[in-house]
Amino acid sequence: MNLRKVFFLSGLGILLFGAQATVEASETVGKTESGISITLLERDLAINKVETPSFGRQLCNGKDQVFTSQRDLVVRVKDNREARSPWKLSYRYQGGTVSDKVARDVIYRIAEGALSVIEEVDKNEVATPLAKKNYVASVVEVDHKQREAVEQDLLQLQEVAEDSGTLYEYRVAKEDISMEVPKELTKGVYHGTQTVCLYNVPI
Repeated sequence: MNLRKVFFLSGLGILLFGAQATVEASETVGKTESGISITLLERDLAINKVETPSFGRQLCNGKDQVFTSQRDLVVRVKDNREARSPWKLSYRYQGGTVSDKVARDVIYRIAEGALSVIEEVDKNEVATPLAKKNYVASVVEVDHKQREAVEQDLLQLQEVAEDSGTLYEYRVAKEDISMEVPKELTKGVYHGTQTVCLYNVPI
């Protein structure tokens, strides 16, 4: 009886030893770490800022009316390119839903603006106008009858500033932005969508 007990305990010891060996085999035997990084760069040529015209609330008087914008149109372009070449801005306006019988008479118009270079002097922005020979500004005119938005030239820069990192600002004064509304147009809220595109123009 005692001998049988010894053999039984001996076998149990072997089983326990085998289980312990399995645990040791699954332990971590090595470890390595390496870093991952990403560098984000500013685009060499990009639209930096856009401020849109706004016509706010206006009163209908039963007559044909011309409303002027309450805000300037402002487009800023940052040019960090080493190889300096001209660029241009285009403008696309899609009018909202207007009654077909009066849609052709609703005219949105943006006159020619002025281009300047923006510099920081004593923590203040200073705008230096560029000579008109350095760029061509265009008039944009759209009627609401156009169901598909048409892209029109807004500005073509011809003579590029020498310094890399130049900040340009194209501004059309609010009094030079108008909306012609016929007397037949009923009261309501009318929306439009504008798109400004910047193109690199290689020499």
